[in-house]
Amino acid sequence: MNLDFLIAAVAMAGLLIGLHLMEKRRNATRKPTEQEMLFFLARATETSEFEQFRRAAEAWDISGHKVESDFNRYLFSLALPYYVRDYLRKAGESDPALMGLASSCFTGTLLPKRSCDR
Repeated sequence: MNLDFLIAAVAMAGLLIGLHLMEKRRNATRKPTEQEMLFFLARATETSEFEQFRRAAEAWDISGHKVESDFNRYLFSLALPYYVRDYLRKAGESDPALMGLASSCFTGTLLPKRSCDR
């Protein structure tokens, strides 16, 4: 076996592992985006992102048609409507552990199942 190839392979593996660990550390301390929070809340409650849109719309008395339209817009542009952003903000305030779930997900830890009472 070629010794130069072996040294290069080990160096590349070390570089990739180092980059992975640096990214993991950086992600553990950053605040998740609203889109990520929507994803984490949906996963934690074992629902879909669309269901989270529907739940958010209930507090604002938004029609089902508008919810569907806003969700379709979200799928194409990741733009969250005001009522979903408000819902996510309130969910984060009422359950600060949700932010901890986000950082756990960033670092590769699976999300525990959460209550579906939101």
